[in-house]
Amino acid sequence: MVSFWGLAYKNIKERSHAELNALYDLTEKFMDDLLKEYHEYDIRFEIVGDVRLIRDTTQKALKNLCDATKLKKGMRCVLAIGYG
Repeated sequence: MVSFWGLAYKNIKERSHAELNALYDLTEKFMDDLLKEYHEYDIRFEIVGDVRLIRDTTQKALKNLCDATKLKKGMRCVLAIGYG
């Protein structure tokens, strides 16, 4: 298992919309590539925290990755968003 932290609650509340949108755009841009990699290496992606705090399109992209990999049995990759 490997865990990554994305944005803490405080980061989400204190960053400008421009900064957050740039981060969300970057996240969404790489979702297809991540999905290919995760399938190839049998990785399950999970999210902890309150994803309702982030942009809807980014929530959807992350949820799609979780749903698409939920049956994978290899490594678990956990992303913390809206935690703290």
